[in-house]
Amino acid sequence: MKKEKGFTLIELLAVIIILGILMMVAIPSVTTYINSSRKSAYIDNIKQYISASVTAVNSGEKIEFYDENTLLLIPVGHDETKSLIKLEKGGQSPYSSTYYFAYVGVTYDNSAESYTYLFTSVDGSGQGLKMASQKQVEAKDGDKLIKAGLKSTSNLSYTSAVHDLYNNNAQVKYRVASNLEGDGFTGFQNGTITGLADLLEAAGGAWDATNNADGIKYLLVCNNEGCPVVDAAE
Repeated sequence: MKKEKGFTLIELLAVIIILGILMMVAIPSVTTYINSSRKSAYIDNIKQYISASVTAVNSGEKIEFYDENTLLLIPVGHDETKSLIKLEKGGQSPYSSTYYFAYVGVTYDNSAESYTYLFTSVDGSGQGLKMASQKQVEAKDGDKLIKAGLKSTSNLSYTSAVHDLYNNNAQVKYRVASNLEGDGFTGFQNGTITGLADLLEAAGGAWDATNNADGIKYLLVCNNEGCPVVDAAE
């Protein structure tokens, strides 16, 4: 009778060790690839939100804005109760089903008669980007702007303040605030909101306005119904 030959214990252990090594090498690579793909998808959503906002501003139907030294915040996202600008398909963060906040920022340069578009957002998982210009977002390495842990004020100083605006934007409808009043921003209906001076400073840093040395001093906030039509400087 012919004796059947099987695997020895040493051979099985060798196979297990080899598989373990392959997994140790492959898993980080796969994880990196998945994260990179999510960052790219996040940036693609941002580009679409900016593009939709450009159309809305240029048409003048939903948004009419010509105030200098002013940041206009347009809420975006897939939640109709919070967003003025929505996409026909998708728009959700690839990391989370919710946004902690998501805003397109708009500034106007009267001398150049041109708009500059900015973006800042944090999703429910804490992934997002600090205030960045459209030019930075559309750069080849734009996906590197996406960072983790931005729900923490230690990583993004204005995150709590902007979340309050996004989460309760009906309470700040058609309101104006100025950093000339200090960090309190008492112009808002729902009381003092700290941290917004940091938001304007971040917007000013991302804003490419060589013809305007005064920077950004005022803040206008839209809600899901529309935007304020006022002169922020008055």
